[in-house]
Amino acid sequence: MVLTGVLHVHTRHSDGTGSVEEVIEAAARCGLDFIGINDHRTLAARHEGWLGMHRGVFVLPGAELEDSRRNCHVLAYGIDSLPSTRDTREQIAAIRETGGLSIAAHPCERGGHLPGTRSYGWTMPVEGVDGVEVWNYMSMWKAGLTPWNFRDRVVRPDRMSIHPCGESIRKWFSCGGCAVGGPDAHAIRLGIGRFHTCIFPYEMLFSRLRMHLVIDSDWDRRDVQGERAILDSIRAGRCFVSNALLGDARGFSARVDGGRLSVSVPGRSEVVVGTASGEIARIPIEDSACTEMEVPAGVPLSVEVRKGEGTWIWCGLPCSSR
Repeated sequence: MVLTGVLHVHTRHSDGTGSVEEVIEAAARCGLDFIGINDHRTLAARHEGWLGMHRGVFVLPGAELEDSRRNCHVLAYGIDSLPSTRDTREQIAAIRETGGLSIAAHPCERGGHLPGTRSYGWTMPVEGVDGVEVWNYMSMWKAGLTPWNFRDRVVRPDRMSIHPCGESIRKWFSCGGCAVGGPDAHAIRLGIGRFHTCIFPYEMLFSRLRMHLVIDSDWDRRDVQGERAILDSIRAGRCFVSNALLGDARGFSARVDGGRLSVSVPGRSEVVVGTASGEIARIPIEDSACTEMEVPAGVPLSVEVRKGEGTWIWCGLPCSSR
């Protein structure tokens, strides 16, 4: 079975504007199966008992860690306490020792030119993590933001995130593991005094970048067991990202078996297959169809499904089959 959800969400426990309950309600209204919470330097949502099923949504309460200079952000899931160190390598090692999952967050982020839009990209090689966030909606939105383009980006925000980040994809090819995407949702509010408006509500962002996880049909939904099954699917790369604005991604699958790649696509599109060296195939799909091709053995592959000018689905396949 395939679960659909969103990773990388912030609440009032750090710099988000909504409560955990409000985030869950927004996820339920969007029909999501799971939601990943990553408040900065805190596991408050986990300690409050939000791990598990709530309103039909499985909640993964994690954290977003950072180094002493506030760079090198790491999304952490499946941990019960924060690492005591602000050294990124030591944080990653501590997460691994406790069986948690670590993901390099927006590693190639570019900053803007307004307050609060500095870059939090990685200043050291991306290595040792379980995966890389290759597509981050808000990170890409703020890149190069100025007072002159601010209004246009608020009115037409989706133009800034029509593809995953090419530099982050190259980081994923170099370090391996899983490839994920997320909105980096904060539900940003702007205004003066009592007059505020939310320019990126949770529900709006949950309708953009989504994660899809391939998981056993007899998935155990109990708190710790359910979390472990979800994290195991992500860690193994049994997942893909979609831009929900371009269509429903249900029905997509990609698998490598015996040197052959099989891809099922749920609608008219173009499939682009690549390795770290570049594109190796481009296949037009006239309608929902399955296509097969020979691929190099023992190397990670990217499978991108394009629709119009944008990326509809992006999947990173580690060296092992999925």
